[in-house]
Amino acid sequence: MRRSNGASRQSGAVLIIGLILMLVASIVAMSSMRGSSLQENLTASVNNKAISHMAAEAGGAAFWDWLQNRAQSPSDWGQRDNWKDEWRNNPIPTTAGAANNVGAYGYYWVDPTEVSWTDERVTVRVRGQARTPDGSAELAETVVLLRFDAPIGSGGHSAFGMGLFSDDLIDIRGNANFDGNVHSNGNVSVTGGNNSLSRRTSVTASGNADVRGGDEGQVVGDAGVVEVPSASDYIDANKGGAGVINSCTIPSGDLGGAVYYCSGDLTTSGEFSNVTILVDGNVTHGGASQLGGEHGTTLTVAIIAKGDITVNGRNTTYGVFWTDGELVQNGSSVLGGSIVAKGRIRRNGVFNYVQYDDFGTLPLPIETARPATISAWSEIIDY
Repeated sequence: MRRSNGASRQSGAVLIIGLILMLVASIVAMSSMRGSSLQENLTASVNNKAISHMAAEAGGAAFWDWLQNRAQSPSDWGQRDNWKDEWRNNPIPTTAGAANNVGAYGYYWVDPTEVSWTDERVTVRVRGQARTPDGSAELAETVVLLRFDAPIGSGGHSAFGMGLFSDDLIDIRGNANFDGNVHSNGNVSVTGGNNSLSRRTSVTASGNADVRGGDEGQVVGDAGVVEVPSASDYIDANKGGAGVINSCTIPSGDLGGAVYYCSGDLTTSGEFSNVTILVDGNVTHGGASQLGGEHGTTLTVAIIAKGDITVNGRNTTYGVFWTDGELVQNGSSVLGGSIVAKGRIRRNGVFNYVQYDDFGTLPLPIETARPATISAWSEIIDY
């Protein structure tokens, strides 16, 4: 009987230990399952957040690409009311219901009410989401705040505000009457003995400035060098533009803002206004004429040549004259406006120059000191 009782007690202990071990194993198994499920949920959450973040970043990049292509200069930005809504739907959707655009489950959009424009900058909120495979339910969302500052520039290339400007020599062999600024990256030589400089006139040269008999104004040598834009590059970039008229015959009258392209040399005469003329060769303008339309108050004629520009006869001529060659004036006349020459500016006789720098709507190049820039790009955590 004692053996039987001892064996029973021993069997009961084994049973209890076995039950305890089974309970512990069950608890460990259940904890492992719960941990695995939690890990899966955490992984899915991190993955969905990453998808929504990538979508928002992609939407921001799409807006920035569009803005860079559209607002390349200060004048573009100034006309933003004409194009500031062009981003809508192409390339950027405006609602959350659009088709996926980043991978299989990523979506981005910009609500038009979350875009604000000023003269200095544009501020944008881009929303990105991760969704279920059928696109019906949101899994995660990221909001990115973007701020882009407007480009800064002079509103026109600084060379065109220099007045009478040569990258070489300005050589006036006779009396000169200057009512406006004169600059040469070389020397200025005005050898007439009875020259007239108005009070607003400043004659500067990177080399020597020799103006004999000037009664007012300033004459300064050893001045700085100013960059001269390339007329040839401008012509090549614009001669194939929409609406450009391929002709070496320029009619008289108000030409309504037309752009003409002449592939050879060009000879003009008579009166015409509101026109830009691009010439691969040389330009000769002669005969009694009045160019520029409004007698020097607003410049409405631009003659841009790869070769030389020569003005003959008794003309009263106002405009923008831009050449990669020389500018030569023959005959007693008034030549006014803005003159930019890579070569020499020459005059044999009385020279009358009046500066005007109201360029109206002439399509001159813009000098951009700073393009549009990104000033803020960050995720909004609490919104």
